[in-house]
Amino acid sequence: MNQSLFLVFFLFLFIPKVSLSSPNCQSILTIERFNKLSNKEKRNQIHPYLLQVFCNSANREKYFELYLNTFKTKNQKKQRLDELTHQLHKVILGNKNAEFYEFINEVIDRIEGSIPQLKTEIAFINFKFTYYNNRYGNLKACNYLNEYSQLANKDATNSMKFYNHLLKLSKCAEYADDYNASIYYLLKALEITKQLKYPKSRLKSGHIYKSLSMRYYELKDYQNTEIYADSAINTFLPDFKHKIGLAVGYEYKALALYQRHKDYKHALQYLGNAQHIYKKIGNISRYHFVERLKAEVYSTKNPDLATKHLLNHINYFQKNKRKLHQTKAWLLAYEILESNKLEALPTTSNFTLTKKRIIDSLTGFLNEEELQNQLKITNTLIDYYSIFLETDSLIKYNHLQNRLEVKRDQHNLKQKQTNVNLYLNNYKKEQELTQLSLLNQEQSYKNKLLSSLICIVVIALIFYFFYKRKQKQILLAQLKLEETEHNKLKTEQKLKEELILKKEQAEKMLKLAYDNELKSKELLKLKLQQKQNQVEAAQLEKQSSVNLLNEVFLALKDEKVNDASHLLKKLQTDEIIKKHNNSLKEVFESISPNFMQQLNKINANLTEQDILYCVLIRQKYSTKQIADFLSISPKSVNQHKYRLKKKLAISKEENINTFIANIKNE
Repeated sequence: MNQSLFLVFFLFLFIPKVSLSSPNCQSILTIERFNKLSNKEKRNQIHPYLLQVFCNSANREKYFELYLNTFKTKNQKKQRLDELTHQLHKVILGNKNAEFYEFINEVIDRIEGSIPQLKTEIAFINFKFTYYNNRYGNLKACNYLNEYSQLANKDATNSMKFYNHLLKLSKCAEYADDYNASIYYLLKALEITKQLKYPKSRLKSGHIYKSLSMRYYELKDYQNTEIYADSAINTFLPDFKHKIGLAVGYEYKALALYQRHKDYKHALQYLGNAQHIYKKIGNISRYHFVERLKAEVYSTKNPDLATKHLLNHINYFQKNKRKLHQTKAWLLAYEILESNKLEALPTTSNFTLTKKRIIDSLTGFLNEEELQNQLKITNTLIDYYSIFLETDSLIKYNHLQNRLEVKRDQHNLKQKQTNVNLYLNNYKKEQELTQLSLLNQEQSYKNKLLSSLICIVVIALIFYFFYKRKQKQILLAQLKLEETEHNKLKTEQKLKEELILKKEQAEKMLKLAYDNELKSKELLKLKLQQKQNQVEAAQLEKQSSVNLLNEVFLALKDEKVNDASHLLKKLQTDEIIKKHNNSLKEVFESISPNFMQQLNKINANLTEQDILYCVLIRQKYSTKQIADFLSISPKSVNQHKYRLKKKLAISKEENINTFIANIKNE
């Protein structure tokens, strides 16, 4: 509905007004059939209850009640207002439709009486504005809009309805020549487009940029005209290549280039782009409108081409009875003649465009034009007639001067009234803005307070979250640590058990080794005992032998043999040593086998007697015991020890017993 409201307003200004017949009472649909139609199809139909009100005088109240009951829900209100707006678009103010306009006026009154809250809704304000604009014109429509826009429901400030409402406010500000206010409303509408979804956001913002370019062109701010024309072009491209908004952007880009830089080439190129779009979409009216713009570009550079394009424009709009665009075309034709100091513009169809023909045409438009165009026409007529001195011309000139003064007075009066209304509206706006500012400040304070509280709560929640998270992490770490400690204890316990087991095994092994060693020692001890027994047996045998020898010696002793005792004694000693040496060597080698090897290493030339002495000394025999063992005197034992000490290379200070005891048995 919002799009249709803007479209109605736009088309009302730019397309030819064609008189349509009043609603047809012969084509009333049943409510069941009407409800089955799509929203687009419903929009092209008058609601059956409303058409019954218009056509059936007998049951008007009944159908009025039924119709008003269809405004219950939000969607129903939107659909009904959309239908009424579309019907306003289909009819124009005139004798044939006066009855329908009166009827629409009654419908508006009944809606406001039955649903008073609807009066402050943006959609209803937009619809009523369209009604006033179609029936009474811009002044009453804009006065209503400026008054009720202050009361509009603020809940719709970000909706498409409010977007269209701002476009209407911008248009009303333009009618009042307040282009700054018009631009302000467009910029507010642009803010709404930023909240829309693609592609609507791009399409709507493109139309705003196009309108801003048009407003700045009226202010003769050609730099901003070009900037917003570029914005419109860039917004529509590449997704909307065949939109009217893009073509209008091309138009104002061309005009800005022409006005700022006199860049005819690129200006004509952009105008050609606009005409290409209009031709593509079949908008022939707008296509011929651009012909006048081309004529404007060519007006100072090439009057012939300017005339050609201008005549294309004039011929089309004369044929279609579009006086608004014809007026601007004839004014441009006069400007071309004046700027180029020409009396006539030749054409290709045996038709000469003279100043007289232009003035006659403008004179015919004078009474039917809006005030601004009337002033432009009157200025042109005065400029033309001021050069003539004939009585008729002077009368016409004076008459036009008087009419111009009257028109100027009327315009000034209307402008003053408009200014007063605007002042009052602006004052109301300032009061409302002040109140709104206070409310906003209060709301801002509340919002800040609420935001602060929310921030505090959020921060607290964040801290609580991280605290809980940290606690959980600590708990998990503790559990993990406990688990680790438990595993460690289990491992230590296992190691202890293994150590105990190993210790027990080691103790068993040690005990077994100890037992084995004891057994070995016992065995060794037994062997030693055996050897000792053998030694004792040998000693006994020796003693026996000695005793036997003594007896033999005693028996053999004869006084006649003087040297026999000495011989026998020596024989006895050698035999005993030889016998016992062999016996002791065998015993000692079994006990200490390496000792004999060590002695051999010290001196390999030791005699058997030397070895016997070493063995007896190793066994800790004293000198006397050795003497007794060998049946010799202790002095002989000492002498032999002395000689043995030299053989073993023992120093004088060292004792032979200690030396032999320290020989390693390895």
